[in-house]
Amino acid sequence: MEELREKINICDKNIIQLLAERRELSMEVIKKKDLSGSPIRDVEREKALLQNCIKLGKEIGLEPTYVTRIFHEIIEDSIRLQQSYLHRIGAEKDGGEIRVAIQGIEGSFSHMAANKFFSNRNQRIVFVSKMTFEDVVKAVEDQEADYAMLPVENTTSGNINDVYDALMRSSVSIIGEEKLRVKQNLIGIANVDFSTIKKVYAHHQAAAQSSKFLETLPNARIENMNDTALSVQRVKEEGISNLQQLPVSRQLKLLVW
Repeated sequence: MEELREKINICDKNIIQLLAERRELSMEVIKKKDLSGSPIRDVEREKALLQNCIKLGKEIGLEPTYVTRIFHEIIEDSIRLQQSYLHRIGAEKDGGEIRVAIQGIEGSFSHMAANKFFSNRNQRIVFVSKMTFEDVVKAVEDQEADYAMLPVENTTSGNINDVYDALMRSSVSIIGEEKLRVKQNLIGIANVDFSTIKKVYAHHQAAAQSSKFLETLPNARIENMNDTALSVQRVKEEGISNLQQLPVSRQLKLLVW
């Protein structure tokens, strides 16, 4: 048994070394692509590579699904590596500036999460505000932004399906995650009697996260907005002043692409 385990350890070591070598080759590839102006993804090349790997696997008894699953991850790792290289080079050329697309406006939770995620980089963040999650993803695909910060899950209302739908229709890749403690707040006139509140502006996810609290407002009607920060902006535009905050704490996970 010990002899067999040692052979497995040697195989694992060789696999790790080969993966590292492949990553180095991917870096050489992106440097040449950068010089020639070629796009990161070559769909036909990826398809041919995968077909060849499946063929080689079959010849030695490996199931196609097994080979496909492994090489999908290897290819995605190469794409993430190459994207990070281009973003780093681009930031140096642009004087340390990175563009981050978010749904909503500055002051939103995605804005806060992006500031937290990139806080360890010595780069200025320029935010690209979009109205929908699809527009946020498209901003990266169209090179209007370098990254997109998107909420994908929260601890009360689960997955955010609109984001997953946008992801399924896109070619972007996940490159990191940021966990953010979210404190939802009811913004209104100071010293207001809750029973007199007739309308609450909120993003539908924020309303879902705060549903138990909102149930305590018997006469309030929820009006959906595209963003929590936009809800506050709407209140301000309607001339409501002397604002106060009433915390309703929740948690939210966000991914950066």
